[in-house]
Amino acid sequence: MSHTHVELVCEWTPETGQPHRAVYATDAHGWLRIEARWTGTEWLEVGCERITAFSIDGNTAHSLEEATQ
Repeated sequence: MSHTHVELVCEWTPETGQPHRAVYATDAHGWLRIEARWTGTEWLEVGCERITAFSIDGNTAHSLEEATQ
């Protein structure tokens, strides 16, 4: 049986500091959550863990201002 790779990327920029990214991706053994921070030139992985479940809820917006209008 072949494995289909699925990936969901969530990026955000805190009020202070560099952008962050959480990648939820599948591999042959299930799901991973990979956290990274932008260094100014590349994404630096700062953590990774296997997860058993996650859910998505809410509106999609490019900024908090757009989400509240």
